[in-house]
Amino acid sequence: MVGADTRDEFQEAAEMFGDFADPVKRKRIFDKPRKYRFEIWLKLHGKPEYEIREAKITSEGVTRENLSQILYEVAMQGLQDLDGLEEVNGEQSIIKIII
Repeated sequence: MVGADTRDEFQEAAEMFGDFADPVKRKRIFDKPRKYRFEIWLKLHGKPEYEIREAKITSEGVTRENLSQILYEVAMQGLQDLDGLEEVNGEQSIIKIII
């Protein structure tokens, strides 16, 4: 999320964890479109807790092909909800994909 203004920049900066970090497991997870819940956990500078929001996804389902676009949309939704005065620590902010 840090410094990513476009989908391509976001795709380069995104880091995957858990089953999503393994390309084989990630492929199996995304072999067919499914509905998932997405949460954006924004870590704001100067605050110990995260700002947690559930993202609203209206697409047909998540696939390998559209994952980075959806993650970009989730991140942008979370940032747009802020009033513009908070500074986000992108290195510690995360997006949770809930199966």
